[in-house]
Amino acid sequence: APPAAHRGRAPGGGHAPVRELPAARRLLAAPRDELLPDPHAAATSGRFGRTVANALETLVTSMTTGELDPVAPWLTCIGANTSMPYGLWERSGGYDESFGTTWGCEDLELGLRLWSSGAGMRLAPDAPGVHLTHERADRWEQHTVNLARFTEKHPVPAVRALPELLGPSGNSRRYITAVRTLEESSRP
Repeated sequence: APPAAHRGRAPGGGHAPVRELPAARRLLAAPRDELLPDPHAAATSGRFGRTVANALETLVTSMTTGELDPVAPWLTCIGANTSMPYGLWERSGGYDESFGTTWGCEDLELGLRLWSSGAGMRLAPDAPGVHLTHERADRWEQHTVNLARFTEKHPVPAVRALPELLGPSGNSRRYITAVRTLEESSRP
């Protein structure tokens, strides 16, 4: 039987909120018995630092609640806490392997392909997760490489505007403004 998030719904996936834990290193260094039986509760207790919503998560939530214009509903496919029926995964072709082992954007590119094929993504607020912030020194350099790959594959305004959303200074409202500006400039 499908998980509760997929039962009785149109074909698609579900994304649950993700909060970043910038002090992930402290959590990972904690004795195992301090994390069990509920690692999520331990991570969100504040003992290991504060969890935060990044600009992408803020946008996804704001688009879902209607606070912001849903310019890119496919952005709900955030790999850190997304699920979908296996058959949909297979039909979509899964992650595009051309992204390789370089970090970033493979999940969003999958989301765009799923959305373009008619599969929807829903926000599942009852299954929150904590993302342990990447410690890679070249994190944003890798992300820039994959963002360029994503933009080359899908040069639509909502993808071309992603530099305004993704990255250390990303901003939801600035992203929506950039998407609208690009849409207007591409009209005949």
